[in-house]
Amino acid sequence: MSASAEIVIIGGGVIGASTAYHLAAKGATSVMLLERGGLASGETGKSGGFIQTHWDSLDEVRLIARSRDVFARWRDEIGGDCGFVRGGYLHVTGVERLAGVRAVHDMLVREGLESQWLDPEQLSSLQPLLHVEDLAGGAWEPASGWANPLAATRSLAEAARRRGVALREDTRVVRIVHDHGRVTGVETEAGVIACRVAILAAGPWTPRLHALPEVPLPITLRRGQVCYLDRPSGFPRREIGFYDEITGLYTHPSGDTNFVGIDYKLGEVQDPDDYVRTVDADYCTALLGKLAVRFPPLAPSRIVRGVVGLYDFTPDGQPIVDAMPGLAGYYVAAGFSGVGFKSAPATGLGLAELVLDGKPSSVAIDHLALARFSAQPPAGISPELIAKLSAVRELLSVDEQARLIPYVMTLAPDQLAAFAALLVTRSPAELAAELRARLA
Repeated sequence: MSASAEIVIIGGGVIGASTAYHLAAKGATSVMLLERGGLASGETGKSGGFIQTHWDSLDEVRLIARSRDVFARWRDEIGGDCGFVRGGYLHVTGVERLAGVRAVHDMLVREGLESQWLDPEQLSSLQPLLHVEDLAGGAWEPASGWANPLAATRSLAEAARRRGVALREDTRVVRIVHDHGRVTGVETEAGVIACRVAILAAGPWTPRLHALPEVPLPITLRRGQVCYLDRPSGFPRREIGFYDEITGLYTHPSGDTNFVGIDYKLGEVQDPDDYVRTVDADYCTALLGKLAVRFPPLAPSRIVRGVVGLYDFTPDGQPIVDAMPGLAGYYVAAGFSGVGFKSAPATGLGLAELVLDGKPSSVAIDHLALARFSAQPPAGISPELIAKLSAVRELLSVDEQARLIPYVMTLAPDQLAAFAALLVTRSPAELAAELRARLA
């Protein structure tokens, strides 16, 4: 095969398709999108499709809010159908984590985004199926909801194709070719495609295809699982997107089923092509139990099918979207840690502007730069303390790591001082046990 393009995107998931669309919409005339299988056949197709702004990072909230606007007017702006349902999103909590949930709610309000605080009586009025006795309240986002990741990705790719992007499915990439510090092509199993820009957006396959082993990507693969359940009691009176801080249950309607998942141990995976793809029996038991606790009328629900896939996590749970140092024309968009779909329209726009203009102008993605993982620690923090913190992080689960920063944000000044004292005086194992208890 002999082919060429100015820009080659590796990965036909929602991030790759969004980037292809925005490149073409902004005037790029020679773009090719490569996908090893079919469009969205990787992890995008396994996404639950939640679109909500209840997130602890304000930078990410802004990308999600911008993207949510696009999902809401998809047919007019992108064309086709993304399956967006503006059913709203409800994030409930008990007393123990009340401060953290309220903090995110208050941040959204300050940002000018609609988030309403509901007490247990109001929660019950909004969703009559909900067991509320152990709930302290919840944040309600009427403008949020969920969409169909497969439909969204395909319509983005089709919109890109209409603007001249070449789509090549069933094209497996072997490596990114470069010479004298510049990208020169992308090698596939069928041959080399000459290009001057390569954008690697291959989800869990990104570390394997990364062109600069001397510039490591801090990405860890974790196995996750979810289920689709029938509704023996009929459709809920109010179909909403939902997350529960107490049980870790999250759900939204999906056709004639409910998409349901729970916070659960995410096992590390080394090879993205080799992991157990059937749902664990223990997971199913725990999921059904937690569903029965929070939605008693749905206790008779049965599992229709399970889905197992991979998350690509970075240490801070935020993706890497950046030009790679030392290799001109090489960009990476990976490590989305489960947030990729809901922010994809804005992220793809930012990446397209970075490639074409050298910096994004419509959205901010500076916080997603790779350099944040190699930044120098603040003055006064010793190497020994940095090593201890690293050891503590390794002892915590991915879910506990994700909850750590929101928890610390809720601490009063005297509590922060006490927390700092623990860091100095306790061993890594003792710190991890203390944090695990506080985050439980």
